[in-house]
Amino acid sequence: MSLPPLTPIEVAEYLGNRIERDASEAVWLDQVARSIHQRTEGNPLYMVTVVSALLGDSQAAAATGSGKQTSLQDLIEQADRIVPINLTGMISQQFSRLEAEEQRLLEVASVAGVEFSAAALAAGADATLTQVEKRCAALASRMSFLEDAGDDEWPDGTVSARFRFRHALYREAVYARLTAARRSGLHNGIGERQETAYGDRANEIASELARHFEQGRNFQRALRYREQAARNALRRSAPREAIEHLSAGLGILGRLPEGHERLEHELQLRLATGAALQSTRGYGAPEVQEAYERAGQLCQQLGETPHLFPALMGLWSFAVGRGEWTRSLELAEKNLRLAQSIAEPAQLARSLRGLGHVQYFLGRFDDARENLERAISMSGDSEPRLDTFTYMSNTGVEARSALAWTLELIGYPDQALAMARKAVSVAERLGNIADVIYATYFAAVLYGFRQEWPNAESWSRRTIELATEHGLPYYVATGKHLHGAAIAEQGRFDDGLSLMQQGVGTSQAIGVEAGLTGMHLMIAENSIKAKQYRLAADAIDDGFRFAKIKDEHAWEPE
Repeated sequence: MSLPPLTPIEVAEYLGNRIERDASEAVWLDQVARSIHQRTEGNPLYMVTVVSALLGDSQAAAATGSGKQTSLQDLIEQADRIVPINLTGMISQQFSRLEAEEQRLLEVASVAGVEFSAAALAAGADATLTQVEKRCAALASRMSFLEDAGDDEWPDGTVSARFRFRHALYREAVYARLTAARRSGLHNGIGERQETAYGDRANEIASELARHFEQGRNFQRALRYREQAARNALRRSAPREAIEHLSAGLGILGRLPEGHERLEHELQLRLATGAALQSTRGYGAPEVQEAYERAGQLCQQLGETPHLFPALMGLWSFAVGRGEWTRSLELAEKNLRLAQSIAEPAQLARSLRGLGHVQYFLGRFDDARENLERAISMSGDSEPRLDTFTYMSNTGVEARSALAWTLELIGYPDQALAMARKAVSVAERLGNIADVIYATYFAAVLYGFRQEWPNAESWSRRTIELATEHGLPYYVATGKHLHGAAIAEQGRFDDGLSLMQQGVGTSQAIGVEAGLTGMHLMIAENSIKAKQYRLAADAIDDGFRFAKIKDEHAWEPE
């Protein structure tokens, strides 16, 4: 039977029927489903076989006592590497029927990637480009392993046909047949040929080159291209992809000789990791602290370095995320002194934004307003000239979002609303999705402070949608908590509580706290169970009042 491909939603539904999970794990279920869908391209046979293999390994480990039941987070990683044994057997049988020359060509193709240029194959095969194109075209015409993928032209003028494996599993089964030495040699040869062909534009294919040189054990080149691939991902507002490249880069460091250059590379990687983790895990996540504390230690080892400022800013954001106001004020003031000594406008604007933000939380609203307005004036509506490898956010967007809250609390509601909308519009114009989500969430909370619950509901829903689309669970959690509170305030208590609980569950799953206090949520939950809806609404109201009182009176967590 020829079945049409399944959609990611259908894969998620199938997976949900086969895996026992808590409501808090919904975000992980979706990620597993997306990973499996991407790997199998929705092919029903492959999808079902992959899922069965994943669950079979998990259940076997639990049954024999050799391991615990695999979590949904673990399945994401397993889904990226598993090749079910029955499909491997099918592919191996097909491969054995090919001629020896075709087998050797496919082995080189498996090193080039799932989709590749015939010119890349010619670099690793003992054949001319014309011969390679002819043999690949013959395989594609028989629908044997390969299919046509159009034409390709490299920057150096090389023109060739492109082909792709009919499925990623075909490529991996062939790749597994290669010895380690042959793999390494082929990867290095193909990487060098592509690097030469792209010349000054090699950064455009940094991810591909990093893979070839890493497998080819050319670690200096691999690290350079891993760093560039992470930069490319951050510019596209893809922090999860960036973290993968950064983690790989940190793994390569151990292969390099010790010394000043290695410390410089690690410092860059740690700063970028901290920035990316803020978007995915939240500002107060332990991983964020670890990244920036290590960056600070590296700054001390290296001596005078321009990277001390972003390291301190990262620790500041962690302190704010944890509600450590005294510590965050100390860091903000230290950052400001450092920025003033450097006399760099973009860093000065960012330090003023940080100081104003924490002054807001300490109830020093006049000071907060002054410093936030200065930060906005210095940053304008354009992106400050700061390295996107160490900063993912825009100073003007963040300062406007914080200033909107400040204006609301000192009695300028119209100006506050205008400022929040301006923050969103600037973020949208700059095209950085992390800034858009940040400004949208701040606007949603502002509407909560104003008790304009329909608006708070719609803006928090938009936060959830954007964060889900771009794989940022921290804002999914905070958005759901606020969305649930807004719904409950409009009388839909059961639905609101459910969303608030989902938000708390998601935040716990990623190891951070989110939304209103757990105390107020517990009161609301117990009141709803007792059908005392007015008490539930009062508890949610108290949560928002608590947030404002905490701000006004410099509440300290300890």
